[in-house]
Amino acid sequence: MDATELLQQALEAARDGRDFTARDLFLDVVRLDPSNETAWVWLSGLLESLEDRIMACERVLSINPDNHQVRAYLVRLLEEQRLAHREKTSELDEKVQQVRWLIEDDRREEALLHLQTILREDDSRKDAWRLFADLSVGIDDKVRAYAAIMHHDPLDEEARALLKRFKYYQRNPLELAAYYEEEGEQDKALELYRSLAARAGDTSEFDRIYKDISRIQYLQKKNIRHVRPSFNILRLSAGLPLLYAFEILIQEGLNPIRHPAPQLWVGIPMVVVGGFLLAVSGVRSRHVIWQRLFGEQEGRGSTAARMLVSIAGWFLVLAPHLLLGLDSIVRLQTFETPTIPWLRLP
Repeated sequence: MDATELLQQALEAARDGRDFTARDLFLDVVRLDPSNETAWVWLSGLLESLEDRIMACERVLSINPDNHQVRAYLVRLLEEQRLAHREKTSELDEKVQQVRWLIEDDRREEALLHLQTILREDDSRKDAWRLFADLSVGIDDKVRAYAAIMHHDPLDEEARALLKRFKYYQRNPLELAAYYEEEGEQDKALELYRSLAARAGDTSEFDRIYKDISRIQYLQKKNIRHVRPSFNILRLSAGLPLLYAFEILIQEGLNPIRHPAPQLWVGIPMVVVGGFLLAVSGVRSRHVIWQRLFGEQEGRGSTAARMLVSIAGWFLVLAPHLLLGLDSIVRLQTFETPTIPWLRLP
């Protein structure tokens, strides 16, 4: 049967109110004759989904751009589509906000289930994928989330960096567990360690992971508070200079003006910088300070870079102390205080 006969049958079915039969016949017509304007016009009203009706109108206008009736109908359909999209977006926005409230109430598993429902409805929601990545403990889920964000927005540099990082963690999952510990997310670290222990390849690997599990459980049992990396940086950056300043006061007395030693006080900024470098060399490569200094790096970052930073830090801390020790020897000689024989200066 040719397209003309099918078109006649489709028109008869449409006039008789047999919409489903007419729709199927019109679809058969456009398969045989893709440029049949009449069939596409009827399909623009018979197809079920709004997107399909819009597509049918566009096909009509591609065949006959002067069909003003269909053009006006397409405008109405597009407005209907816009309103439906806005309504759906508003509904999903509300659902995402509900997920955030669940997270605030520490109902993470329930929040994760809601996110999965949202993403099944609209997998282009970047905010939902980010929440899904944050809530998921599994590395594969995090990679899937950031890959989805990159698929819908290839220019998202943050998602690109995170995708690269978690692909590294896929190959080195213990690094991610250690990162969770450093950030104080012990529950996440514990869950990941347990997952890794269940997939351990041999007894030695299982034992090593089990020690980490036992250590975290002990910390939780004793309610030992987590010390954030930023506080460690502040403590070392401020603690070592204060210690050095007290050593100078002990050296010079409570009235340093009486016996001035400006060369010793110059060492304080050196100790500040040295303490800071020592602290930075111990944080993980995801820490904002490490990234500002050395850029995005995998895992613990460059071993060579950390070693150089650590050596520089120790040099800046120890050099002023060495100068302080030499000043002590000179002062012992000046004030004619008995000294250890082999330290007496000529």
